[in-house]
Amino acid sequence: ASFIYAASEISDVKFRVDKNTNESIIEISSTEAIKYNSQPNSEDRQLVIDLPNSKLGESVPRSIDASSYPSVVSL
Repeated sequence: ASFIYAASEISDVKFRVDKNTNESIIEISSTEAIKYNSQPNSEDRQLVIDLPNSKLGESVPRSIDASSYPSVVSL
């Protein structure tokens, strides 16, 4: 049997800081509901977010410079 695999496509990624709580918020939009896994990497001061069965749309930037926001997030 053969299977056709249709991945969710990430259509937009936005970063913002909540003015009331000062929390950093990453908003990911996709064509389908997606599941995710996150893994903190405190040694490198990173948070890795894995979106299995998803692909990045061609118009979506691979990184966002967040250094101008009042946040601990820089990229």
